[in-house]
Amino acid sequence: MTKTLPVLAIVFALAAVLLGWAQEPQAGNAAFREAAPAALTPIFEGEIPPGDYAAFRWHAHRLVAWKVPGSSLTEKASQALALSPKWLGAALASKLSSLPPESQDALSEVVLSAVDWRFIDEMAFCIAYLPMQELTAERFDPRILAENARLIYEAGRRLDYVELVETGEPTFSGDWKTTARYRLQGAEGAEEYYELPCEVYYWYVVLPKFGREQVKRIDPVTGEPVPPESGGVFWRGYMMHEDSDPRRCASTHFLMEHPHLIERVPSCAERAEFALADLAVDPIPLIVDSGGAPLLCTFAWPGDQMDAQVIATTIPVELDASQDGRGLLENLLRAGSASAMLDPGIVPEGFDDVRIAILKDRNPFGEPIIERALSSMGFKFSVFSSDRIAEMLAPESGFIKVVIPSGQPRLFYERLAESEPLWRDWMKTDELSRNRVVEFHGASDPAHPGDDWRGLRMPWGFSCAPLAAGELAVAGYPRLLDLLSGTRFLWNHRPLTVGGDEAVSGDTCALELIGYFVTQNQPDRCAEVPFYYRGPDADAGFEGDAAEYVQSLRSPYPQRSLYLHYGNCGEVGDLLSSAGRTALVPVRDAVTHPVDHVWNQVYLEGKWRSYTVFRSDCGIRFDDGVYTEKNHIAVMACRSDGYVDNIIREYFDSTFFAEVRVTDANGRPVDGATVTVMTDWTEGEPPPKTHAGMAWTDLSGVARVELGVGKDFFVQVYTPLEDCPELVADDSEKAAKDTEPRKDPVAERRRQKKPAPALLVPADGSEAGKTVHHQVSLHFALPEDRATVDSAAYPEVDRGALLALNVPARILHGYSSYYDCDFTREEAGGSVDLYVMDAENFHRFAASEPCQAARVLQQVDSSELPLPSSDDEWFVVVSNRSRMAYGQVARLTVESTDR
Repeated sequence: MTKTLPVLAIVFALAAVLLGWAQEPQAGNAAFREAAPAALTPIFEGEIPPGDYAAFRWHAHRLVAWKVPGSSLTEKASQALALSPKWLGAALASKLSSLPPESQDALSEVVLSAVDWRFIDEMAFCIAYLPMQELTAERFDPRILAENARLIYEAGRRLDYVELVETGEPTFSGDWKTTARYRLQGAEGAEEYYELPCEVYYWYVVLPKFGREQVKRIDPVTGEPVPPESGGVFWRGYMMHEDSDPRRCASTHFLMEHPHLIERVPSCAERAEFALADLAVDPIPLIVDSGGAPLLCTFAWPGDQMDAQVIATTIPVELDASQDGRGLLENLLRAGSASAMLDPGIVPEGFDDVRIAILKDRNPFGEPIIERALSSMGFKFSVFSSDRIAEMLAPESGFIKVVIPSGQPRLFYERLAESEPLWRDWMKTDELSRNRVVEFHGASDPAHPGDDWRGLRMPWGFSCAPLAAGELAVAGYPRLLDLLSGTRFLWNHRPLTVGGDEAVSGDTCALELIGYFVTQNQPDRCAEVPFYYRGPDADAGFEGDAAEYVQSLRSPYPQRSLYLHYGNCGEVGDLLSSAGRTALVPVRDAVTHPVDHVWNQVYLEGKWRSYTVFRSDCGIRFDDGVYTEKNHIAVMACRSDGYVDNIIREYFDSTFFAEVRVTDANGRPVDGATVTVMTDWTEGEPPPKTHAGMAWTDLSGVARVELGVGKDFFVQVYTPLEDCPELVADDSEKAAKDTEPRKDPVAERRRQKKPAPALLVPADGSEAGKTVHHQVSLHFALPEDRATVDSAAYPEVDRGALLALNVPARILHGYSSYYDCDFTREEAGGSVDLYVMDAENFHRFAASEPCQAARVLQQVDSSELPLPSSDDEWFVVVSNRSRMAYGQVARLTVESTDR
C-alpha cells in the first residue's frame, strides 16, 4: 500500500503519546476537573526533551505557540508520523526530530512507501527505538527495515505454530498494534493458544538487532558489510532461506583450508559398497544414499559438552588423492576439531611434534596413500598396528588425531570393535587436550573380497549396511525452514533436556527444532577449528598462529557464524536469538560476564524461561532448571538497544541490592545517570573489570542493582557531562586502533579510554537480603529555573478558558556502557514545572535569569489553570530544564468554559 499524504498544516501536530502497555498516569498536584468541557483545543502534544522547555503566549484570548521543541521535523517526517500508529507518536517524533533532515527523509520514505499497511507499525517501531548510532551509521540502508517487516510476515504465512494478530484501527491517524499468537500442546495433545504481549513482540521479535552487531547486510563469506548486489544478506532472510549461490550457502558443508565445498558427489563414491547404519548419535550427513543413510558424516562423541570429533566414511577417499593437495582426502586429513594442536609449525607446551597416528594392519588399495598425503602436507605421524591400540591411546603418547585407512583385514575390525572403552577414555581425557579426532575410512578393498567389517559395530556407535538403490546425493547442515515446516506446536509444556546425540522426532515442538538447528550448525567451538583453516576467503597472508586467526574470525553477525559453523557461547547465543526471532519466537540473551558465559531466554506464558543449546553438538535445554543455583553472581538480560535488566534473582537466591545515589554539585538529584556495577573477570593478571549489572538513576537520582553476595563489586557512573571516577587511558591494542575521532563530543571524550571504577562493596561487605548504599557526588550543577511566585500579579479570572496539562509518560535518553550506545526508554508517568508569567519575566526566564511568575506549579503530572480574559500578554511555560536525561511527554489543551 503506497499512500501520498498532504503536508500537515501544523508542523508539530504529533500523534498521541500514550503507550499501549503503559500504566495509567498517577494523580498530580492538581487533578483534572470532572466537568466535560464545552470545547477542547489541543495546543501541544509531544516530548519536552531534557534541559528544554515549551512556551506559549496568551494574546487576544488565544494561546499561541511561541517556542516548542520538535519543530525540526521535515515534511516527509511529519507525513510518516501521521501515518504511523498513535502509540508510537512521542518516541517516533523524538527520534526523527533529533536526526539530520536527510536521515529523516530517508527513514520516512520507507514508511511512506510501505507495500502493505501491516508493515508500518514494525518499521516505525524500529525507527523509534533503534539506537541513534545505528540509524546514522555509515552505509546504513533504511530499506533493510522494509525487508525486516516483509520477512516477519512471510514467516507468519509459512509457519503453522504461529500467526500474526492485528488489533486496532490501521487507518490514517488511527492506532493499531501487532503481536504473535502461538499454538501450544496441552494435556493429552489438546490445542492451547497463547498471545504474546505486544511490547515483547516488538522488542524481541521485530527489532532487527539483538547484540553488538550493526543492522547491516553482511557477506557471509568475508564477514564484511556489502550491499545486496555484492552478496550482502540480512540475518533474518539468511537464517530462513540462506543463499542461492552454493558458495555462500550455509547448509553446504565445507572442509578446511580452501575450503573444499562438497557441491557434488565425488567420483570415488561410485565404488562404495556400504553406508553407515544404526548410528547411536545424530550425525551431520555430508554424502547420503537414496534412503538417507550417510556415506560420509561427522559427529561429536561420546556425549559430553567438550566432545571429541568423529569423521566416518565408507567412500574409498584414498582414491581421491590429488596432485595439488586440494582433494577430498587431503581435506579430510586436515579436518578435525584440534586447532593449532595439529600445526606442524607449532608445538604447544607438553606436546611432541608428532600428533597424528595412523592405525592400520595393511595399506589401503596396496599403497601407503595416507602416509604420502600427510608427508606432502608437512605432517609428522606414527604408525600403529591393531595389536597396539592400547599403547597408541595411552595419554602419554600425546596423539591428537588417529586416522584409520580403508581396506583393513577382518581381524583388524574385530579388534577395533572390542576396543570401545579405550577410545572412550582417550576422547574424554583432559590430558593435554580434549579436542581429539578419529577419522575412520571404512571402504572395502576389492583386492581382498569379503575382508570387511559387516556385522560389526565400531566403537563410536555405528555399523554398515548395503547402499540403498538409487543415486547418491550431497546433504549437509539442516535448514531452518525445512525443520520448521509442518510443525504444529511451539511447545508441549514439557521441559526440554535433549542430548546432542539424539535425533529429532517427527512430532517435536518448534523450540526443540530451533535449538536443533543451532546445535547442528555449530559443531565446533573456536578452539576446535582446524589449524589449516583460513576462512572461506583463504586468507593465507595472516601473520600469527592458528588460535589467533580463529579469534580474528569471530563475528557478532549470525549470518557469518552460520556460514562458518563454529563459535563459542557468544556466537551460539547470537545464532539462537536470530534463529528464534526469524521463527517469530521472542528470544533474548542472558549474560554473566564474571564467569564469561552467555545463554538465552524465551518469553512464554507470562515469563522469561531459560533456553540454551550447547556448542559442539551437545544438546538442547529449555525451562528445565539448567542454570538454577549456578552461583553466577551477576546476570544481565540484554535488550537490543543497550538497555539491560538485572535478573540474578532468577538464577541465584543469595542476593543483595546496591543502591547508588547520584547528585550534582548542589546536592540535587541527577536523573538518567548510567550506573555500571563491575567485578573482576575470571581471567587475567591483574583481572580486568567486567560488567556485572547496570541501572539508570530515576528522577530522585537513585539507581538499584541486584547482585549475588560474596564478590568484590565496583561502580562506574557515566553522564554526558562527567564520568565518575574519571576514565583512564586504555592501552589495549584494540583501543590503539581506534584512531577515527567521533563527531559526538561525549563519544570523543570517551574514545581510547576505559573505566577505573571505585569500590562499591567488598566481598565480605554484602549480606543476602540487605541493601548497600553508595553516594556519588558530581562536580557539575544541573540547570535550575530561578522563578519565584508573585500570585498578586495574576489578574482575576471569572470567564475565559481553561488550560489543561497532562504528562502521561517520560522518555529516558540513556547511555548503555554495555553496548556503548544511546537508547530511549518510554516509561509511564512524568512531571514538569508549569509557570505563568508576563513578557518581561519570560525573557528573563529564557535567559536563565531570576524571574517572577504569577503561577508556579512544580513537578506536576496533571493540572488545570484558568487563563486570563484580559488582553494583557501572558506566557505559559512548561519546563523540563532541570532534567539531564528524562524527557517529559506532555499534552496541553485549552477548553472554552463558562466558569
